[in-house]
Amino acid sequence: MKTVSSAVARDILARGSLNGFSNGALFEATGLHRHEILAPEGRIDARRHFRLLRCHQAQRPALRLPAPTMALLFGGHHLLAAVCGNAPSLREGLRLLVRFRPLVGECDDLVLHEEGEGVRLTYHSESGSAEIGSISSLFNFLLVGGLVRHYLPGVSVDQSVTLERLSLPELRLARQSLDCPILLGADNGYRLASTALDRPYAGYNPALSPFQWQAAEQALQALRPVARMSERLRGLIQQRLLLNAGDGLEGDLGQSALSEALNLSRWTLMRKLQEEGVSFSQIHNEVRREEALRRLRTPHDSLLAISQALGFANQSSFTRFFREQVGCLPSHYRRRFQG
Repeated sequence: MKTVSSAVARDILARGSLNGFSNGALFEATGLHRHEILAPEGRIDARRHFRLLRCHQAQRPALRLPAPTMALLFGGHHLLAAVCGNAPSLREGLRLLVRFRPLVGECDDLVLHEEGEGVRLTYHSESGSAEIGSISSLFNFLLVGGLVRHYLPGVSVDQSVTLERLSLPELRLARQSLDCPILLGADNGYRLASTALDRPYAGYNPALSPFQWQAAEQALQALRPVARMSERLRGLIQQRLLLNAGDGLEGDLGQSALSEALNLSRWTLMRKLQEEGVSFSQIHNEVRREEALRRLRTPHDSLLAISQALGFANQSSFTRFFREQVGCLPSHYRRRFQG
């Protein structure tokens, strides 16, 4: 069952204009209870969450938009704010926001698309309403705008937003809040085009980051106790790459070690993955390829350090793997990306 953080409902109520909150009509209409909304770490099922949004939308309240700052995340989603706010660059902060966005809600999707040096995030709601989807996407894009200001304070960034459906007064308000062009379009999207996406963040704490990532991953798994085996395996490999990079990792990423960590036999792991239409090597290679591309986009690590961090026996093995997966040498990719 998909759920949404109760912080979203509290935010809706805090913005006011929901008649009947005090006399219980809202609870009767949505099936919600006061203690569910006020519970600090509570979750609300998607069905009643969308009832609340429809009740809110039916009253046509005046749109109130907070400033796009990190305070939006810290206001109700401390763990997500902590992990997204401590990344080596804005691009990585956005990747973490997308990965751990289900901690806010599981009934919508925020997807990051790489577009050359830039990125585009698209938002989709399962509400079935273009109006609700556009308003929800706008609040999610305020989180993105908060990350932009957090990682690139005072930097001019080429950015724009498209929304499926919004009134002209709401569009004007959104433009003022995000301080960028906002147009009606075929989807809900946020485009960022800037070489500064990979500018090293001076406040990055590499010693703290793995523990924040691990806490967020554990919270995410707690929401999905019956996650697909491929997702569990992917998360485990990513966790080991982040927590134990460069420390005898080659054996830790083997099928036997990962099967043992999942409390499965190698045969059972292979069978479960086969039932999901994927293989161990496919997931293993995808995760290491993604991590290699991420590390090569930043100038901090040498190719030798990256090969060790990804669990390769030597740099030659990493170079051969990268050429097979990407189609070029890692040194060529780094030079091409950094211009």
